[in-house]
Amino acid sequence: MGNQLFSSNRLCVWSYNKATKTNFLIKTNFINFIRRSTMRTIFLFLSLSLFLLANISFSFAESNEILIDDFENYKENSSLNGQQGWKSSSNCGIIVSNTDSSWKGKILRANSCYYGQQSSKEYVINVSQKMNSFYIQFSGRITAGSGNNSCSMIHIATSDKEIIGFGINHVPSLGINHQLYFFTSKIKKHGKALSANTWYDFRIEIDWSFVNYDNHLGLATFKYKESSSDTWLIDNTLENMELKFEELPVFNRLDARLDGISNRRGELDDILISYGTNNFFSGCLQYLGNPLTGANIMIIQTGEYHQEAILDSQGCFKFFDGNEEKPFTVILRKKEK
Repeated sequence: MGNQLFSSNRLCVWSYNKATKTNFLIKTNFINFIRRSTMRTIFLFLSLSLFLLANISFSFAESNEILIDDFENYKENSSLNGQQGWKSSSNCGIIVSNTDSSWKGKILRANSCYYGQQSSKEYVINVSQKMNSFYIQFSGRITAGSGNNSCSMIHIATSDKEIIGFGINHVPSLGINHQLYFFTSKIKKHGKALSANTWYDFRIEIDWSFVNYDNHLGLATFKYKESSSDTWLIDNTLENMELKFEELPVFNRLDARLDGISNRRGELDDILISYGTNNFFSGCLQYLGNPLTGANIMIIQTGEYHQEAILDSQGCFKFFDGNEEKPFTVILRKKEK
């Protein structure tokens, strides 16, 4: 069987009683074997269940923060393009660097070859209206020196081109000097000016439980602080911004946007995400020691509505609704590529 765990018709099912803390029981249901003999089906059921038990590991997601990327395992002084799922239009763009003594470890840096350097990778973010303390965060700066336009930003985007982007932006021809910048498909706002050559942490906090007068969703606040400080600051022009999503989005793309020519360049590091603390059931799955990705996971509980999510790039998931007094079943489905 090798590393091929599922076919397009295969399911993996957990049953769990949270009240009695009964261990997970992994079952398999192979629809393509239904027409075969009973004994053969039972044999396959048992042997494949043992295979799954031996090769899938599960852990509860204890930490509220998930590190999306810190670039420490990347090839230094090389293009980001092609490394660990990141894709760029050209190798002359964002590079992985470790030459800055003012920071810890490897970072991303704009390459002085053209304006508007951007790399993207697939990363799935499922949101729920139970999420009132969701945030995404990164560290970044714009270096001092000669040069014109520069930025350090990240974006998350959906397949239908809804986008949320934030960071620091420098466009002197427009009077924008190292300023906080937030934008969506409907909003574009600059805020407080920051210092060049200083590392900052940037965070967008979103209350997905917020519903405005015309039933649009999402309320965002942009927070920032110097990376050496513990105190988060808020620019009141970038506080409580209505995102006006018509429905809960599923983000499936992460962008790193760095710009810079000559010595004034954008840099970034340590991209984090937090889904908040108010979740019913969460965890991470690994297969053969690696995150299990590209799979759908569903939770079924008697008397409650079914919930479905997609495992993120770390193999993690969160469900926000459920009754802690009732047992529940989790179904995992992965299709062949």
